[in-house]
Amino acid sequence: MDLTEHRRAFLNQHHRAAMVTLRRDGSPHAVRVAAAFVDGRVWSSGLPGRVRTRHVRRDPRCMFFVFDRRLRLPHAGRPRHGSGRA
Repeated sequence: MDLTEHRRAFLNQHHRAAMVTLRRDGSPHAVRVAAAFVDGRVWSSGLPGRVRTRHVRRDPRCMFFVFDRRLRLPHAGRPRHGSGRA
């Protein structure tokens, strides 16, 4: 993977990530994962029996992103209860 030095530094400092894979019906399946840059490749946590692993083996289309720990979202990690109306 050809990454700029800036992006490599970012991956070396940020390990919280998310991966979105596709279920058989095409709907998204999103999970948090750990990320690391090892030997020139981006690795994510996971095991062969994980749902996301099975999804990627069946259909390699996925999205992977790494969270920036400097980004502070006011509602991150806090459960919210709404009226159910959009």
